[in-house]
Amino acid sequence: IFVEPVVPLPELTVYGSGPVAMALAQISRAFGFTLTICGNVEAGEVDADRHFVSPNELDKQSHTNADQYIVVATQGTGDVAALTSALAASRAYVAFVGSRRKFGAYARKLRDAGISQTSLTLVRSPAGIHINAVTPEEIALSIMAEIVQTRRATRVTRTADG
Repeated sequence: IFVEPVVPLPELTVYGSGPVAMALAQISRAFGFTLTICGNVEAGEVDADRHFVSPNELDKQSHTNADQYIVVATQGTGDVAALTSALAASRAYVAFVGSRRKFGAYARKLRDAGISQTSLTLVRSPAGIHINAVTPEEIALSIMAEIVQTRRATRVTRTADG
């Protein structure tokens, strides 16, 4: 008897509709992720499994059992709402596309809104592995590399634990 486990594909949720968000959405398929977009994206602009216009709309939907990776790339438009939504439940990875200083300013607002300091310390900011990325595509690649690194490290830890 051969048993092959069927596990859900990991989920990538991208908040935003700017160049980095769209570049990340485009490359996510090649890495085997289901894709959820939360932002003002034109129909047909990106091939997403799920699309939500606002974080509030996304929060009302049921979540799957898949490992969830979240990137907030809202470019200053609704950053705090997107971060609040991203931090509302446990996720394998949450990253913010922006400077440490900008995230630090938002962290104070998020703490005031009831987000724990522990949750805030888990946010990767700036998002991505440092590869001197400049273009949206390079930044998206650095973020996807960090997601893959996180995903594989988690799998190694789970395997080692039993």
